[in-house]
Amino acid sequence: MQQLFFNYNYLYNGISLHTDIAIDLPDLNIVTSVDKTDLYPLGIAYIRWSDQKQSDKHSLEIQLRYIVSKAKKEGYLSLVLFIDKATSAYHTMVYNRKSATEMIKFIEENETAQALFFYDESRISRSITDINDIYVTIKSFRNSFKFFSSLDETEWDPNDPITQYKVVRAHSESEKKSNTAKSYINSILEREKPKRPGSKAPFGYSYSSGAREELVPNDDAKVVVLIFHLYSNGYSDKDIALLLSKSPVLSPNNNEKWEDSSVRYILNNRWYIGDMTWNARTGYHNSKRKQLEQISLFQNHHPALISEEVWEITQSFRKDKSLRGRFNSPFILKGVVKCMKCGRTLATKNATPSGSKKQYNYYSCVNCKYNVDKEDLESKVIGNLSSRWNGSLYNYKDVYNQTITQWAKNLKNRIEKINEDLQTLRYKFSVMEGRYTRIISFDKIELEKKEAEMVSLKLQKLPAECFFEEKVMRFSRNINEYSSREKRAFLRLVLNCVTYNNERTGIQVDYRLTPFVEIEDYMNSLSEETEGIV
Repeated sequence: MQQLFFNYNYLYNGISLHTDIAIDLPDLNIVTSVDKTDLYPLGIAYIRWSDQKQSDKHSLEIQLRYIVSKAKKEGYLSLVLFIDKATSAYHTMVYNRKSATEMIKFIEENETAQALFFYDESRISRSITDINDIYVTIKSFRNSFKFFSSLDETEWDPNDPITQYKVVRAHSESEKKSNTAKSYINSILEREKPKRPGSKAPFGYSYSSGAREELVPNDDAKVVVLIFHLYSNGYSDKDIALLLSKSPVLSPNNNEKWEDSSVRYILNNRWYIGDMTWNARTGYHNSKRKQLEQISLFQNHHPALISEEVWEITQSFRKDKSLRGRFNSPFILKGVVKCMKCGRTLATKNATPSGSKKQYNYYSCVNCKYNVDKEDLESKVIGNLSSRWNGSLYNYKDVYNQTITQWAKNLKNRIEKINEDLQTLRYKFSVMEGRYTRIISFDKIELEKKEAEMVSLKLQKLPAECFFEEKVMRFSRNINEYSSREKRAFLRLVLNCVTYNNERTGIQVDYRLTPFVEIEDYMNSLSEETEGIV
């Protein structure tokens, strides 16, 4: 059990309050000594206010007054206060708030804590699912624990239809405020191009002179293009940094030595496809980037240095956890070959004896207990690839364009269907149709809509000829002239899966329709729901 010692103890309207935060309110009397017997039964109170207009004593006083009144009515004469100051419940989830996480830990460690009191649902969270998480978490380790909203007569229940309606309404109000702020930013964009206040130009760009400063490519732009080109051909952040350190090109920090973190920053930055992002970081103290659908994105803000295709290839490599950003494995088909009999991905095995001049490398099915010679299997796949593409490369242009067009149609239908589902769900909430209407359904559909819209946005930015031109460029060299890492990167783009038949020692190759791995995987995931995917 955690020790029940607090920095500040007060008496307020007949209730003893205990907290580690100093409070200055009228009618709040400081208590110098606390008798532990007065702490039972013990209630917990959570107070949050979110903006500067609420950061005076008014909001705190009102919330505390209502909570104390409700606690007395329920028979609790002692409350432990947890207070989060100037914290948005819309942008900051419960588990990212200091006092909220401390409160959950305190409840878990103190069996005497029997109930949580709060002003209303919006003080806990404005997220549709977040408010349910705290309830489920506490109930998981103390099923008898109770929850009370100061504005409700009975015990608070997140499964009650009225409670669900109030949570959805609070979420909608916050979303409306957020959209209003974004609309203001967009209105500025309509009048003039935005510029990040006080920011320096990204590496590869300079600000033009004159009253209207705009980003223009400089001499370092070709270095940025080289970095993306190398990475899309299988070279890691570290490989690229070592290569640039040997050149006369200075790093973004004007150092002769390049760090892989500098390369990584460039490869993750949408500046280089002509976009400016706003509010992209997870938080002020956390530089981790948000998901694309969560940021404000200003497209075509300035001249792009790389194509949309190279960006998509780069990002698909970076997000593929099986690659972990490295292509230096001698097994160029690693992670791609599956056993036809059992369906498992073939493992890689180096069985070369110590001191042997000859290499004994195999692809191995650990389930069916067989090995395939590495050189033999890779030769078959490359032969299949060469014969297929050399004969049909130029015909592939039409297939590619038809695929992109069909995807766009399928996405449009998908988004229309999601909007219909959202309207139906909102109607059910409005008429309060039973308990089966779950909050999480609303949240899930909204997420599906954002995901579909982002994929649609990516498709709109793809020039019709870009993939064809890139394919011709990459086939201008014989694939056998590629290095091992270049082969692996290239095969990652064109191969969806290679199936090996051990009984006939044959292969079946499933090729990708485009190099846009993430987009193609997303469209394939909709194949059961959407007809006509090419």
